[in-house]
Amino acid sequence: MYDPEEEFYNNTAIACIKIGTYEEAINNFSSTLRLNPSNIDALYNRSKLYKMLGNTQKARNDFDAMKQLLKEKKNLTTEEKQLLELAFSQF
Repeated sequence: MYDPEEEFYNNTAIACIKIGTYEEAINNFSSTLRLNPSNIDALYNRSKLYKMLGNTQKARNDFDAMKQLLKEKKNLTTEEKQLLELAFSQF
C-alpha cells in the first residue's frame, strides 16, 4: 500500500513507541509524512503522541489534516470511517 521507505519509517516509529522513545517516534512519523503527506496512519499516530506529550496544537493540526483527507476520500473502509468519527470527537 505504501512505499517501502515510508513503511520503514512508520514501523520504526511504532517500535519507538513500544520502547518509550516518543520524540524519536514523532521524528519517524514526520519522515513518513515528508514522503507522503497523505499517510493517514502516520497523521493519526503522530497526533496521538503529540496529545499524550501535551502539545495539543500540533495534535489538533494532525487530526485536522487527517480529517480533511478522509472527508475527501471516496469509499472509506470501516477503519477509516471510525477514524473520521474519532477525529470529529477529539477536539
